[in-house]
Amino acid sequence: MVLDREQINYWINEIINESEKEIIIISPYIKLKNDVFDKLNRATKRGVKIKLVYGKKKLSDEELHKLYNLNIQTKYISNLHSKIYINEYRCIISSMNLYEYSQQKNIEIGYLINKQNTDYSHLINQLKKEKVIDFNTHNHCIRCNTKIEFNKHKPLCKSCYSSWVKFRNEHYKENFCHLCGTKSDIISMKFPFCGTCY
Repeated sequence: MVLDREQINYWINEIINESEKEIIIISPYIKLKNDVFDKLNRATKRGVKIKLVYGKKKLSDEELHKLYNLNIQTKYISNLHSKIYINEYRCIISSMNLYEYSQQKNIEIGYLINKQNTDYSHLINQLKKEKVIDFNTHNHCIRCNTKIEFNKHKPLCKSCYSSWVKFRNEHYKENFCHLCGTKSDIISMKFPFCGTCY
């Protein structure tokens, strides 16, 4: 189904609201409207994993702070031009960035594809082939570097967490970036990412 700007906005909201497992947002430019931020926040509270791929320029400190608080996995690709919004039921291929101005002012065109359509699986396979949506599925304990699942609120393995919980000092200096596993002197429970991954 071909979509105009208002319909794209509607279906992006539906993709976020109806998701039960995973949302993938691919947009070179990001500036979240408050209502989109609120919907993403509710999705993470439902246990939905959110992956955001962005490019062209680094995110502003304001956007980074918003996303950090949502426990969203992010990936930067400098030459990214695609704008795609995906959940486990459908996706939108669009000209629209997830950028407040684009969502309100620009002339935008998009195309909605339901999962039953073979183009959905072709799109997912192409994004994997291009390594756009290949996120590191194994992240790192910030204390011992053991491979663990991504969780910015608990970036420690079970053993290290049981040690940390005795003191609960979220500013205690740890060793490794939760995302890439690189040794870094800025890591803590409060801030589990190195400068490159943040």
